[in-house]
This record gives sequence, structure tokens and C-alpha cells, in this order.
Amino acid sequence: MKQFILSSVIFLVFLFALTIAINFFLLFTGIYKQTVAGAEIYYSINKSKEKRKQKKIILGDSMGSQLFPNTINNSTFTSLACNQAIGMIGHYLLLNNALNAGNHFDTVFMVITPFSFQNNLNQIYTYHYFLKPFYNAEYSPLFTKTVNVQIQKIPYSNFCCYPYILTSNWAPDFASMDDITYTFLSPITIQYLDKIKELGFKYNFINYFANSDCSLQKVISGKNG
Repeated sequence: MKQFILSSVIFLVFLFALTIAINFFLLFTGIYKQTVAGAEIYYSINKSKEKRKQKKIILGDSMGSQLFPNTINNSTFTSLACNQAIGMIGHYLLLNNALNAGNHFDTVFMVITPFSFQNNLNQIYTYHYFLKPFYNAEYSPLFTKTVNVQIQKIPYSNFCCYPYILTSNWAPDFASMDDITYTFLSPITIQYLDKIKELGFKYNFINYFANSDCSLQKVISGKNG
């Protein structure tokens, strides 16, 4: 009996150590970014940090991603479209990355469904699709007070970058208790549309969004808009 218990303990310790080793391997190699749900977000983040010749950039949710996959190479535009769960703040962070990488755009297209504008980081998907990729030292300084307040409402938000959690598809069950007082544009969407507008003036680009009928409407103008 003692031998069985000892063998079981050794096996469990070995299994625990192996799990930790695998998690750290996935973390430090970055392989988890290709295997977890939402891999398209990590792909857009990496792509946003590359300098490219294209003068037009596309941001967007899954609709934008279906029309303009971020994996395609096009001589006219570069696409960072990925997922609506990153919210308008996520699209802003991707655009800011691209501009900081030395890219010079004359036009930013946002291909997005109207419902995506309602995202206030209050979805069940926020933990896995926004917190894990963006809630870190690189991006946190760009968060508004409203964003930080929303994040603190999400269970275990401070643990999202722990290796076991970050490299897996685990996320806590989360049902927002917020009273929705807006109908179309969430507070966070408004804040980060304003910040995109500021980037438009700073870097002199014009921003359009695509309607459901694929027509274009100018919503944010830069210096020449």
C-alpha cells in the first residue's frame, strides 16, 4: 500500500512538472499564439508591428476578416481584421502598433458589423480574446479609466497572463451585470473612436467604415479630410 501511494505521488509530481514545462515551452516559444482560440488576434498583433509599403490598412471584426483575411498579402492594402471581441480599443491598439512601426497610411478602413460598436468589454469572450492578448505592460498604459473599471469587473482578470491560463483556452464564466444605457456606441467605443480620430490628425489619414451593404462612409478625417 505504501509503495502504491509513493508511486502515485511520484506520478502526480511528474505530471505536474510536465504540465508546467509544457506551459512554459508554449509561452516562451510563442507557439500557443497559433494554437489557442483567437489565434487570428495574435497574428494581427504580430503583423501590426511590421513595416509595410501599403498606404491603406483594414481593421475589422470577423466580417472584415472573412472579406479581407489578415493572412493575405496584397500590394494595395494590409489587413489586421480579426475579431469583434477585442472591442474598439483592440482595433485602436493594432492601428497604433502599425503607426509606431513606421507605417504611413493615407486611409484606414474599418470593416465591422454595427453590433461590434456595442462592445464595452462586457462579453463572455472578453477574458480570452482581449485580456490575454492585450492586458499586459505593453498596452496597459493606453487603457482609459473606463477600460480599467470594466476589466476589474471580470473574475480573475489579474491572472490572465499566468502561463497555464494564457497558453490555454480557459476563461472564467462571466456574465456582465452592467446596466446598458446605450443603444449603439458603447462608452469604450466612443473613447477609442476619438483616439483613432486623434491618430488621424497626427498621422494625416482618413478613416472609413464599411456598411452592411459594403458602401463606404467617412467617419473620421485627418488633416486633409
